[in-house]
Order: sequence, then C-alpha cells, then structure tokens
Amino acid sequence: MKIQHTIAIVCFLVLHLHPAFAQDSLLKMDYSNGQVVFPVSAESARLYLKGKYKEQLKSSDLILDYERKSIGACHFNFFQTFGGIKIHDAEIKISMDKSGKVIVVSDNLNKQGIDAQTQISKSIPKVVIESALKVWKEEDVLIWKNNSLTLAKKLWANTKNGIGHELIFDENGLYRDRVISCFFAQDSSVTALVFDPDPLTNAAVVYGGNFRDFNDGDSALVINAQRKQRSFNANFNGSVFELKNNFIELQDLDGDGTAIVTSPTNSFNFTRNQSGFEDANTFYHLSTLQKHIEFSGFLSSSSKVNVDPHGGSFDNSYFTVPASLYFGTGGVDDAEDADVIVHEYTHFISYNAAPGSNTGAERNAIDEGTSDYIAASYSKAINSFNWQWVYNWDGHNEFWNGRVVSTSKIYPANKVGNLYKDGEMWSSTLMEIYDELGRATTDSLVFETMYQFVPNMTFEMAANALLKADTLLFNGRYFCTIYKHLLYRGFLTFRQNNCGISSIIEVENKPVEMIYTPYGFVIRDMTSSIKVNSINLYDVQGKLVRNIDGEIFSEKYEISSGIYIVEVHTNQGEYSLKWANY
Repeated sequence: MKIQHTIAIVCFLVLHLHPAFAQDSLLKMDYSNGQVVFPVSAESARLYLKGKYKEQLKSSDLILDYERKSIGACHFNFFQTFGGIKIHDAEIKISMDKSGKVIVVSDNLNKQGIDAQTQISKSIPKVVIESALKVWKEEDVLIWKNNSLTLAKKLWANTKNGIGHELIFDENGLYRDRVISCFFAQDSSVTALVFDPDPLTNAAVVYGGNFRDFNDGDSALVINAQRKQRSFNANFNGSVFELKNNFIELQDLDGDGTAIVTSPTNSFNFTRNQSGFEDANTFYHLSTLQKHIEFSGFLSSSSKVNVDPHGGSFDNSYFTVPASLYFGTGGVDDAEDADVIVHEYTHFISYNAAPGSNTGAERNAIDEGTSDYIAASYSKAINSFNWQWVYNWDGHNEFWNGRVVSTSKIYPANKVGNLYKDGEMWSSTLMEIYDELGRATTDSLVFETMYQFVPNMTFEMAANALLKADTLLFNGRYFCTIYKHLLYRGFLTFRQNNCGISSIIEVENKPVEMIYTPYGFVIRDMTSSIKVNSINLYDVQGKLVRNIDGEIFSEKYEISSGIYIVEVHTNQGEYSLKWANY
C-alpha cells in the first residue's frame, strides 16, 4: 500500500476492541518435523495435524480453509472449530513438499484448552451496520470471552471507496472492528503509449524543474515525451477493444463516473491529461507483471482482480479484500507510476498465496516490504537509474517522501513499529540478495515464500521461510548468500555454517543510516541527536577517495564503480558503513 502521513493510521492499523477482547494467539512455527504424510492431500494433512496436536485440539476439530500449490510445496490452512462453528483467529497451516515431507507447521490454535466440558454461550449477537458499509460476506464464529466460548457474528464489509472491514458482534453489539485492507476474454494484441516504468527513470532525472506534475497537465510536454509505445494483449468483444483479460479487469469501482476507455482500433494512445492514459498504463504494467509471475512458474492469482485507475481524489492507493485495486489521483496520479501499480498488485498476489494472513505488526511490515521489493525489482529490470528509490515519480517530491530499498537500518535496533519504515529493512535485504542472485532467482524465492505467510508472522519467521523456499526451489543452492544478508540485517541469529560466515561479524546498532540518492548518498540521523560533521570515503584498499563536509555526497559519477567504506564523523563518535557504487 502506497500511503503517507496520518492516513496510514486510519487506513491500515485501525483496530477497535471491546474492553474484554482477548489477546491474539501466540504464533508458533515448527520447522523440525520432517515426517512424511502421504498421500499429499487436505484430508491426510488434517489427520496428521489432529494426531500431532491432539492435546491442544482436545474436543475441537479442524476444517479446511484453503489449499495452495506453489512450485516447491503444497500448503493447507485449517480453521479450528468447536461444535461445528469456527473459532475466531484460531487456525493452523501446514506446508509439505511434493513427496509429502512436512516442511513447516504454523500453529495459531486457541490456547485456552477447549475440552468436552467447555460451554458455548449462544446469546443473540446485536448486529448494527453503519449505512456507509456494504456487507459482502457473513458467518457465525466463536470468541473466547469470560472463560467460555461465545457465539458471535462475523461480517466482512467495504466502505464506498473500498476500504475493507472485518466486524465482529456479540450480545452487546460491536465487539471488534479491524480494517483488513487499505489492501473470460479473447486475447488480442494492442498497443499503447505508457510510462515505462515512469517518466523520471526513463529520462534519468529527479523530480523538479520541467519534470513536475503540473496538475496532470499536457502543458508539460517534456513529460509526455517520455511515453513509450508498448504492445500487450487485451480483449476484443466483437466491436471494441477492452482493457481486460482473464486476470485483470479495469472498472469504475469508486463510482466517480470516470469510465474506463475502450478503443475501436487496437491502439490506446493518450496524453497524460486524458483519463485513458492512466487506464492503459495501469493495464500494461499489471499484464506485464502477471506474465513475469507466470513465467517464473507461479500462478499470479486464483481469481480476477478488479482495478480502478481513478479510485479516489486522495494521494493514496490500496488493495481491498478480496480482489480490488484502487489508485488515487491526488498529487501525481498513482496510476502513472509503475512502482505504485506493481506494489498494490503484489498485495493481491500475497493475499492469493496466503488468504487472510496479513494480520500482526511485523506481518504487515513484511507485506509492505515484499511489495516494495517486487516494485523495485520490476523497475530495475527495465531501467536501473535511481533503482534505490521506490515511487520515483509519484513520491520523493512535494507530495510525499516515497520510500527506499537501500536502507542500512538493522533489526531489531531500528524497528519503530511503523509498517512502512520497518518494511524498508525487509525490502532492502531482498534487494541485497537480488544484487547477488539476480532478478529471476530472487523473485522466485520471494513468490515461493509468500505461500508460507501466516497471521502474526515475525521477521525471523519470514527469514526462515525464505531459506526454506531456497531448499524447495533450488535444493539449498543459495543458502550462504541468503543467510549472510538475513544475519547481517539482524533477522536471524548466528548458526554454525559451511559458508565461512563468522559469528565475530555481529549486527551493529548504529544511530545513523545511509540513504542512496541518484548522485550518491545522504547520511541520516535515526535518534534526533546526531550531527554529522564530515565523511571520509575510502575504497576497499583503504585509500581515501573523498573528504566531505556535512552529510551529503553527490559525486557518484566522478568516481569508479565498486564498494566503498563510508566513515561518518559525528558529534557522538565515528561510524562505518558500506556503499555500493554501481
């Protein structure tokens, strides 16, 4: 989700709780199994879990929620039930390879001890829905309250602009309100003028001067000049060409009356002042990413996604459950920047790989970081200029600050509890792996890892899942590279290895971070008390290359490519960082 300022709190993290609401279950992930369950099926997986977790389940049961197949494994998610009714937020997920060997079990079962004597309070839930909400699904669930299970009503609803809510009502009324998102055609070849990936990257410039938004105006001919002719497949309905296929369909979801363009010919050529430009640009990048995912061997989705390229006048884009993407038109139109388009579609892909799993603070940050990584990976494959920035055109300007995939922040010292800032640590680690393994391998590892996502997942769990993906896809070929970057970032602790990685190299808590810029880097204080006095830049042989006053280095193109040591002199001491000049 591309979002900023106070909207971030409203759109994704709002959680209204009844005073007696129980704490979330403590997630446990068990990688130690190795037992073979055969045949590989939902029923054999259910029977295995019922036997292994007999003491936890006691008189409760398991029913299948969903099953997914990735390249390397089969994944089965089950709800815990009692008396035939689902227990809210109580579930368990098992992943096994194609031979039936258990890879990991993620246990989020109810920890209260439900036995035959457990009572169910069947008082009638009081359901009162605000007129602004449209309910699209409902079911009965059990919640743990006052040392017993209480019958409740669970509803999923959307606001007019698509923000999804998970609502639970008990006999007293609203018990919990959790915002859950701020997240067959005939193919014909068509062409369109699009930004690929965005006008600034294509022109190798940063935002400013003639390269500004100008309120989406065509007077900025320098921006229109960055459009590129691209071809892709769309639908021909017998009379006009439409921007939809088996996986993607553009629609007016927010009801603002902005119709999706069609064309009597196989050409969608518009200037950026015309709404059709954002339509064609969005559809092109979504289609291209969808093909890349499938070329990698994965299913891009299990359902069609509906997309509104003009999904609100605010400067915000988001994915809503189950299958809708909205792109805002405030500031720079979000649908003009491939980074925003790809980021939001990745949320959709993540949801399809592991439905309903994006709950928990670190789990939210993992999803944001994963989506930023795929956006950066996509854009860098087109043009590597300023690849360290995400949202080159939409952000890093007067509208909002954008994000980076090159931070030197480490975990847990620099964790701040903000899903976007914390997510930068995850996306930056993935980009470091990308630099060594390349796009195809790293993207495949990330896509495979998504199938292991579960509610309340931590960074450490995601790191182990990434290593497990390497085992499934490549028989552990890239363990050393992946482990090295996860260890140095702080997501994993030291373990004995055959990689030559020593425990002497520890993750160091530094109060400064390095942010890459198009022309070098800037050193930022992370404590609000550090003043950068000067910087010494050394090459790997220890030769002094530059002495810089202040915190900004902007002479990237005046020195040779390679790895450099950045020695930062501050009012509180000296700190060393690495900088890669590519």
